[in-house]
Amino acid sequence: MSFSSAKKQYYDNYIQYKLTGQSSYKTAYEAALQSMENTVGALQAQVDSFSIPTEETPVVSFDEAERRKHEAELRASVTPTSSPALPPLNGRYITIGVLAISAMILAAL
Repeated sequence: MSFSSAKKQYYDNYIQYKLTGQSSYKTAYEAALQSMENTVGALQAQVDSFSIPTEETPVVSFDEAERRKHEAELRASVTPTSSPALPPLNGRYITIGVLAISAMILAAL
């Protein structure tokens, strides 16, 4: 039973028990209450099972020299020749771009 349905059953049966005094409603609202407590207990167990880092937990960190070494290796591995070369822009592409922008502006008006 979900928590929300147990809550609704608890409310409904509690009201009926207080109005009528019938023990069947009391049994029903107590069962719904137990279901809600079980759900909360299960969720609390999940929360408690998470480990929180403490001061004893080692934190991995590079010292400054190692960081610089790794940055230098990364820069050396990425050379300008390894990236794709873009074609040079010539007048034809610039004209097409200006016309496209002008058409969008005119269309917006």
